[in-house]
Amino acid sequence: MDNLPQRFAFLLHRTAALYRQALDQRLKPTGLSQATWRTLLILRNRAEPMNQTELAGRLAIEGPTLVRLLDRLEGQGWVVRSTDPKDRRSKLLTLTAEGLILTEGLQQELDAFSRDLLAGIDEDALAQGTELLDRVFQLLQSRKG
Repeated sequence: MDNLPQRFAFLLHRTAALYRQALDQRLKPTGLSQATWRTLLILRNRAEPMNQTELAGRLAIEGPTLVRLLDRLEGQGWVVRSTDPKDRRSKLLTLTAEGLILTEGLQQELDAFSRDLLAGIDEDALAQGTELLDRVFQLLQSRKG
């Protein structure tokens, strides 16, 4: 594979998949599925409530799949859905106090996993790689619509 853009795309895709698999394995003792912990962490890292449509997009899943997942999370007492005052048809999602406690531990595991994984990479190389990924991310974001 000597086509550099093709190799980059392949490595980006495979690295992301392997990263999620390894993190899923690390979080296996929590008993949470990847869909669950990803959802909880996305909601945790938001300053304000998120609507279901945006969350479905971030998770790359269909609305009905998200509804079933949210039913489970709400049943566990980790997430609450409320009506959006700007659009009564839309639901806003927030973590409960229990959800915040749970995600604090998840975030600590995620941080430890990242530190362990990246420990052998020089800080300048990591900064350059992060900058490149951020540029690719921005390019992809600008194509959405």
